[in-house]
Amino acid sequence: MAQAQTQFNLVPNGDFEIPDGKDWDEDASGGVWSYPATGGNTGGYAKFEHTSPGGAWGGVLISPADGTAPFNKLEALGLAIGDKPVIQWDAKTTVMGTLAGVKIEAYNAAGVLINQASDGPGAGYNIAMNHAVGTWETFQSTGTFAIPLLTDSIKFVPLYKQGFGADSNVTIGFDNIGVYGAILTWTTTDGEVTITDCKTSATGELVIPDTIEGKLVTSIGDSAFAYCTSLASVTIPDSVTSIGDEAFAYSTSLTSVTIPDSVTSIGTRVFDSCTSLTSITVDAGNSNGFTPFRFYQLRVIKGANGTDVRARENTEFQTHKSLFP
Repeated sequence: MAQAQTQFNLVPNGDFEIPDGKDWDEDASGGVWSYPATGGNTGGYAKFEHTSPGGAWGGVLISPADGTAPFNKLEALGLAIGDKPVIQWDAKTTVMGTLAGVKIEAYNAAGVLINQASDGPGAGYNIAMNHAVGTWETFQSTGTFAIPLLTDSIKFVPLYKQGFGADSNVTIGFDNIGVYGAILTWTTTDGEVTITDCKTSATGELVIPDTIEGKLVTSIGDSAFAYCTSLASVTIPDSVTSIGDEAFAYSTSLTSVTIPDSVTSIGTRVFDSCTSLTSITVDAGNSNGFTPFRFYQLRVIKGANGTDVRARENTEFQTHKSLFP
């Protein structure tokens, strides 16, 4: 089995909402920091204030403060041994050219530091902030640091120092710190990919890729997305021809699914107990009709023209038609 890095995961309390921001802590080498009530794209952000120019790193935060699970467990963030994480954060500064970024530290199950990314630009995750002063901007970086063997959890470390040559103190804000992690697991047989699992931590809108490692994604396995209770919508690529039994069952936040015309086989109870699901959009080019499909506990099935095509010949629909409005 293998995994694909496909989804952005906000680090716990990475939006610095008060009072949850208390789970971050100031490193001994840091300057003054606080949690203002407004900023970034959310209701709070971490602010380093009035640090002298040059020298050592002037502001350092560590997450979480106590270093314990489950805050930054690899699995919860969709990361795995050997990954070189893509980290993303929002930041603003009062001094052009400020060096700022977010690095990672790797810990074993006993909470002992194994290794950490370099603080240096290029080797770590630090970027010279050359955008307009006083405005929020999103930064993204992949460092050269790979998560080492025996890593159980990681800490995220936002840090900054003033750019060289600056002649005044600097204030900088961090917000929306997160990482792109793996959420899909798959198998490959005869050159074709079957999605077998999706991490239950997956959230929001998910677009399933049509190829993985250069091979077509042709199937969604039994229960592959079951109990993904925070997924809001799923788009299935037109490379997929089959969807397994209970593929999306108990995904209680799922509101919409798009099925392409390539799908010729779908299992039973695919949407069992998807209590928020109000419609499925089926591509207009699908010539397979709806009789083979097994839709359970679904209010409306819509064709591409928006008409109600509830598959009334479907035996399972007739058996459970009292569930439909």
